[in-house]
Amino acid sequence: MMNLTREFIRSNVADSAVIYQRGVRIYEHGSFLLKEADLDKGTFTYEIDGNYGDYTTWLQFTDRELVSACDCPYPGNGCKHTVAALLDSLDVIQRWQPAPIVA
Repeated sequence: MMNLTREFIRSNVADSAVIYQRGVRIYEHGSFLLKEADLDKGTFTYEIDGNYGDYTTWLQFTDRELVSACDCPYPGNGCKHTVAALLDSLDVIQRWQPAPIVA
């Protein structure tokens, strides 16, 4: 799975610094629900509170790329809902990674 970081999300996903900060607020407020996750397939599906209803955000990670989609009316791919979903998926991935074996 690709190396996901907050910096990657800020600089490569969010369409602007404002969008990134809005996504951080959604994430910090907990205005989302992780509906489905499959770490083996690298897929996550979120339901995220929006200004005009709930939106579904879908993420898929491979070794080299991130594919994302959100059904909100935002005209680009790097919406605040995608940012919030990525921030939470980063936490989920870190929790699911096996602990290193100490000899």
